[in-house]
Amino acid sequence: MSTSLNTSIKKLVPWYAKLGAKIVLSRIPVSYSVKSRYGIFRHGAMDTSEYAYGVFKKHYERSGLSGMDRNGSGWVMMELGPGDSLSSALVARALGAQKSYLVDVAPFASTDITVLKRMAKHLTGLGLSLEGIEECGTIGEILQLCNAEYLTSGLESLKSIPDHSIDLLFSNAVLEHVRLHEFASICGEMRRIQRPSGVGSHTIDFADHLGDSLNNLRFSQSLWEAEWMVSSGFYTNRIRPAQMCGLFEKAGFQVDVLKSVKWPKVPIKRSRLAAPFSTMDDSELITYGLDVLLR
Repeated sequence: MSTSLNTSIKKLVPWYAKLGAKIVLSRIPVSYSVKSRYGIFRHGAMDTSEYAYGVFKKHYERSGLSGMDRNGSGWVMMELGPGDSLSSALVARALGAQKSYLVDVAPFASTDITVLKRMAKHLTGLGLSLEGIEECGTIGEILQLCNAEYLTSGLESLKSIPDHSIDLLFSNAVLEHVRLHEFASICGEMRRIQRPSGVGSHTIDFADHLGDSLNNLRFSQSLWEAEWMVSSGFYTNRIRPAQMCGLFEKAGFQVDVLKSVKWPKVPIKRSRLAAPFSTMDDSELITYGLDVLLR
């Protein structure tokens, strides 16, 4: 089935049907790699070379690091939530990164080495070759070549990264998935490891991950934060835009909003929303996307 046809079919499925299906399917004792392969659960599209390079380039150019040398001795990168691929490690190395960290809450990245080999070929086509990549026979060898670490214990992994060691810390549609009770701690760790001269670049998606609306705000906090809901593959922390920026500032960041994307009106009747969302200002409900820089 083509990607476009698959996407069109998914759009026809009601949000509540997706929610129910994911609750059931998440309980099937099949590995994440199998579910991902059949499109049941996916953590982004970073296993596609063109997409992964475009995402990295966007955050890299925003950081101001593009003027630094490309001799592998300049800067350190960390990606929060690499998802299905470790391609960012290759792109960072090709652009001169000395070291990279890729931090996630579980080992979601594909174990298929051809994903990274395709990225290496894509980089070569852009004039950004990685010497020695042809001799690598395992993903571990590629990570070693790129001086990259893949850490999969979430907050605990962040705590293992040295103070003030990161020049570029980026995430792409990830921060909305951080558990509500861990969000402030994650912000604190990001502030700790980011250099005073470093930059955090983050794209955040505030829409639900069921129907690109606000269906996730229909539920009480006790129900939404229940472990069986959280583990069903559609969890978002439901922190609203101004709230999130406030948490960044509380952690010690200066927040620069580069882009704000909004619906023309609140997409769901307020009577359908649970407290406290039903009484929130429209500005907190119509904004479904932010791009921010954290310094």
